[in-house]
Amino acid sequence: MTGNAALKDASLAGLCRLLLSGIIGWIRNHEGVLRAALRHDDTRPDKWKYLQGSGAREQRRRHASPAPRHGKGRAAAKSRGIAFGFQVVLGTLVNAILNDPGPLSIHDQEMADRLSGCLLLLLEAEMEPPAAGRRKK
Repeated sequence: MTGNAALKDASLAGLCRLLLSGIIGWIRNHEGVLRAALRHDDTRPDKWKYLQGSGAREQRRRHASPAPRHGKGRAAAKSRGIAFGFQVVLGTLVNAILNDPGPLSIHDQEMADRLSGCLLLLLEAEMEPPAAGRRKK
């Protein structure tokens, strides 16, 4: 099965695992450069724009958006939910790269497992119809 076929046929949970495995694998392969770039970023805020856009570019390149698995309706809310899910994931990974605060390291498989579960929960919550009092988009 090709990579694109694996993505096409994956469940939402499977897609979250594939995405996190790919993201964390890429980070592990480029950890030193990423750490240096993130630390240097405070002195060159104009350069952050490249890193900000790189996640979206990578997702588009891989055609790995979870959106089709979200079903129909509430497209804007679901897109925002997906974006927030990636913000949570990438924020956690940036913190792990820069500070390694524990209990998990970027090198622990459990990091990928827990973050894919976190992303899945966020996406599943967005699939539910809005509850009374919950902000609608």
